[in-house]
Amino acid sequence: MIQRSVEQPDNHLPINDQLSFQRPYEGTENRGKVKKLDMRKLFAVLSAEMESDSNMTSPRLAKISLDGIGPFQGATFEPIPAAGRGELVLFEGPNGCGKTTLLEAIAVLVGAAGKSFGWESDWVSRSAEENHKERLRFLGQTPVPGGLLPTVPPVTAFLRRLRGGGAGADLEFDTGGVAFSSAAASEVKWRTAPISEVKEFQECAATNTPTSWAVFSYRGSVSTAKVETEGPKRIERPLLRGVLSFGELFPASDDLGQILVNLYFDQLHALSSAERVKGTAQENEFRAAAAAHQAALDRIPRALSELLDRQVTIDFQFRQRPPEVRLDGQIVPLDLLGEGFRRTIAWVSDLCTRLEMTPWKDTSRSPFDQDFWLLLDEIDQSLHPRLQVHILPTLRRLFPNARIYATTHSPFVVASAPDGCVFPIRPNPSNHLVEGRVAPVKLGTGHSLTWTIEEVFDVPSAFVDEATIERLKKHKEAVDKLRHGELGGFDWAAFAALRAPLIEAEGDGRAIVMLTEHRIRALIDEHLANFAVSTREKA
Repeated sequence: MIQRSVEQPDNHLPINDQLSFQRPYEGTENRGKVKKLDMRKLFAVLSAEMESDSNMTSPRLAKISLDGIGPFQGATFEPIPAAGRGELVLFEGPNGCGKTTLLEAIAVLVGAAGKSFGWESDWVSRSAEENHKERLRFLGQTPVPGGLLPTVPPVTAFLRRLRGGGAGADLEFDTGGVAFSSAAASEVKWRTAPISEVKEFQECAATNTPTSWAVFSYRGSVSTAKVETEGPKRIERPLLRGVLSFGELFPASDDLGQILVNLYFDQLHALSSAERVKGTAQENEFRAAAAAHQAALDRIPRALSELLDRQVTIDFQFRQRPPEVRLDGQIVPLDLLGEGFRRTIAWVSDLCTRLEMTPWKDTSRSPFDQDFWLLLDEIDQSLHPRLQVHILPTLRRLFPNARIYATTHSPFVVASAPDGCVFPIRPNPSNHLVEGRVAPVKLGTGHSLTWTIEEVFDVPSAFVDEATIERLKKHKEAVDKLRHGELGGFDWAAFAALRAPLIEAEGDGRAIVMLTEHRIRALIDEHLANFAVSTREKA
């Protein structure tokens, strides 16, 4: 592990406590110098793929209450406590039921907790400059861009949803809570001080001090990630600026190429230094540093590959500064990708970049294995059901200690949830308000798409023809046998004949088959491939 030193040479570009990037062609007086390595911690980073049983340090969202905000009138949400590492909480409901407002409330309560602020009720009549100053005043900031919650439309939109005096919100953690109430239309008062974890996160955003916990927020409409760069250089901006803007302002994906280039050049510098001191005690230290940089370079394309279910690689060409991002071996400009791929690459690369940049207290774990909250507002937009089914299990696997709070309209997303709970939000039909306690529904393995549509979304599941329903039923019975290991005497010819019309049809059959089979996809693909080969040989 590369440790921070009290006096850091100018040729180091610190991004977190696990990696410090050097400019190999600058600072000749410091050339060849590196900070002392703690080999035990370094190898802990390199083995980050292994499951960690360390205790989580992030607080858990125990309860959130909203009153007089948007469609909420005395509404409360209490997630079911998670049994293992991390957490998954989903919010589902019709358009206008307040799903986005819920996530924005969490962002406001965490990001602005304890700060004094106020605003005028008439936003429309004021000039853009006055609105800008008003938003900054709410955030307790100077007009200089920066800070945890910069002037972000999601936050100001949330504030405009307060319905006069008496409105308020409470966010209870398992270790404490934060809350505010609007005494009048122009003033908001905090009822409780923020807990220590929230203060630590806010301090990290303000001064880049190490933190044990962070919050990241995204929605489907994120700007395209950028890989253009002029070469390795210092990243000057605050590490967590705009982190609660849901990807709308100061996206860290703008620094994706810079992060990659810094890592690559530092790796080359470490390798060349190792060759220069070959045969000495320093050689192993340089090679370990190079391995740490390579581990970081591998994490981002691995995350993109797993989430997109496609091969994403990042290549560096000789005498070419910007890296090349390849999709299945082909160079495709990111802004020309299909909307679902473009958006997913944008917010995932933004998250990965921020995880690498954040100064974590626990340097024995990789950035992906840290404790953090992830607020996701309909990130399944523009995604095919096959990817909708794929995204939650993959996120839980990539970031095992993350507490994910997400909104969705997709039954495929909910049905694919490997664990956690979902809140079906149903406004009162007489006044269109969400009132009282909203009961969570426990999620887990074994829930079918039909169950999800009927029990969670409250929609009749017979949305395909009866012949297809019968075929899907038989397909599920066959898949259930395979899941229970009943391979002996299994009729693969009949299974292939049953499955083929569902896969080849233009309707929803293919997506449902993929959802039903996704836990044993490798087994089915292997046996069907062997069956196809044997059939051709007999022919």
